[in-house]
Amino acid sequence: MRRYLSVEASQSLITRRLSKQDDNLFQLSKDKVLIFPKMRCKDYYQLFLEKEDKLPTAKKTWSEKNEVIADHWEKSINNIYKTTKDNKLKQSSFKLLHRILITKKELKHYGIVSNSECVECHEPDSLEYTFMECTSSLKL
Repeated sequence: MRRYLSVEASQSLITRRLSKQDDNLFQLSKDKVLIFPKMRCKDYYQLFLEKEDKLPTAKKTWSEKNEVIADHWEKSINNIYKTTKDNKLKQSSFKLLHRILITKKELKHYGIVSNSECVECHEPDSLEYTFMECTSSLKL
């Protein structure tokens, strides 16, 4: 049973069906038309597998800011769960790698604090600065 149509067949079928206002067709791309009544679970799964993999936003940002972290992204994610059993440490490591850890820069952006300076050294605060550059936090 065919669930996909060729381009020529689908164009003629689409024009006939659209004239009848039938909602059973969906043109996914130039060369693929979905026929909903004939679609099965395995067809939806195949569509899922065909989709393009996108680079995670956090990995993309880390590659702009620090290539070392971006190069070892998958290994770092897997190491979160192997290094400790403490859930709070796992959560903070996960947040740090995914860049969702809050610093004063974000607090200022949302209007919670008035300045975005580091508490210790009064330099502009950011995720990179707090964990990689700040001399006060590196001493700890």
